[in-house]
Amino acid sequence: MGYAVCPQGQRELAALVARINGHYQAPFNSPVNMPTSSLAALDVLHQLGGFGAPASLNHRVGVWSDDLTLDQQAAERDPACAA
Repeated sequence: MGYAVCPQGQRELAALVARINGHYQAPFNSPVNMPTSSLAALDVLHQLGGFGAPASLNHRVGVWSDDLTLDQQAAERDPACAA
């Protein structure tokens, strides 16, 4: 397959990754993806509408599906990013 993205000399790792996930796709889990996309859409509305602060502003927000809790990690803004 033409999915060799591993560094040179890592053919064994590339073969293992291709065997596990040949198309390099993130797992899809609808029950988790739906509330996660809703939170992302709400952040977009907050940003564009100018009401409230987006929950993900300067944070990475994750959803733990085992107990339905949110996890936030501080993230710094990339100074090279115009947005």
